[in-house]
Amino acid sequence: MLLGCITHDPDAAGGDETTVLADPPVDFTPGPLTSAGRRTPLPLSERSEIIDGVEVSFPHACCDGMELLNIAVCTAITDFALRCVEEAGEASALCGIRYEVEYNDRGLLSLKAWAEDAVGGILSLDAFNFDCDTGRRICLSDCFGSLDGSYRFALGDRAAEKLRAQGHQVISFVPPVDDSSLFCITFDGLTLLYRKYELCGAEAGYPEAHFEFNELARYFTEDAIVRRMAYFD
Repeated sequence: MLLGCITHDPDAAGGDETTVLADPPVDFTPGPLTSAGRRTPLPLSERSEIIDGVEVSFPHACCDGMELLNIAVCTAITDFALRCVEEAGEASALCGIRYEVEYNDRGLLSLKAWAEDAVGGILSLDAFNFDCDTGRRICLSDCFGSLDGSYRFALGDRAAEKLRAQGHQVISFVPPVDDSSLFCITFDGLTLLYRKYELCGAEAGYPEAHFEFNELARYFTEDAIVRRMAYFD
């Protein structure tokens, strides 16, 4: 909350009067991180709110210039929590919204979040990736840059192979990946996340297919946002 300042100026007309200054302007546009800044993970704390009776936890960047990022993270997690409450039918079915930080470095922040029931089971899953320079949420296509999209088909096919190698039975057609696909950035690659029953049976839960950068290198163009990561130094 911003408060105005009150000053007393004895030389002004009616010297005993006070003047209330307007609230100072706030610039919510963070400046781009410097190269040095990108080489240091953001200091993060954990915050929580009660939303429709459900405890919702999320990370908070504890440094200047990250206002837009913090707003974007809080909004994304809150929207996810509201969807989970609606899907559950009642808030009492949820124990809380939890998260893990999958990557926090080089001006990129990647989170996996899930809705947890009373016995620790996962009811729903989502993933969020942010550009810390702007607070903008990153899409999968941002990771690859301005390409023809051939990676979309390759990743879909390889994801099915990886899930079968994990012992899961892929029970549905695996479509090409797109910007609606759930994914996380990790230190050595990208992980595709799938919802329960999306590709496999119940025994697979929420399966994941991890791709190391060396498997994907051919698909990255110069403007791929992941090129700022240490792997590409």
